Amino acid sequence: MLPDQRKQQILAWLEEEQHIRVVDLSQRLGVSEMTVYRDIQRLEKDGRLERSSRGVSKKQTVINENALTCTFCHKPNAGRQQVQLIDRNGRVEHLCCAHCGILRFDDLQEEITQFICKDFLTDTTISAKMTFFLIGADSVMQCCSPQVIPFSSREQAEKFRSGFGGSLYSLEGAVKELTGQMTVDGCCGGKK
Repeated sequence: MLPDQRKQQILAWLEEEQHIRVVDLSQRLGVSEMTVYRDIQRLEKDGRLERSSRGVSKKQTVINENALTCTFCHKPNAGRQQVQLIDRNGRVEHLCCAHCGILRFDDLQEEITQFICKDFLTDTTISAKMTFFLIGADSVMQCCSPQVIPFSSREQAEKFRSGFGGSLYSLEGAVKELTGQMTVDGCCGGKK
């Protein structure tokens, strides 16, 4: 198979599977992993796919082109509080904070493949499925209300909670708690 044919085949598989490991591509195409790396390097440079430590993924497109405003409440996105939702088609929604992220996640749950946020203390990227959400703490962020603060460590979240109040929840619990607190009109100008 010629290089251009391999590249087209890789893109076709990514349309169906969203993510493929390099070793699997090597086996499917019957070429070395080094050959696959050369092929995907060109596709990445052309903006057709994204590489990760686990393999390659379909290039993700952004729903709100400039990502300057929250797709839920339309407030400006503020640095480290931002969260992202990625759907099955690789589209990315940028939301101003975990509060809006959780409410939007509740709207689209079956379509979302990744919900990404940042630990409040360490500013490291974490999956919302592994996050401890503190809801109802004293106001420490200037964003949506009630504020939702993500933590990767239960221990750190408990220490923060002991000083600032609130309650800790898993993602599932945070969805139930937050949606239960919202009125018919929603919050922050978002539609609920």
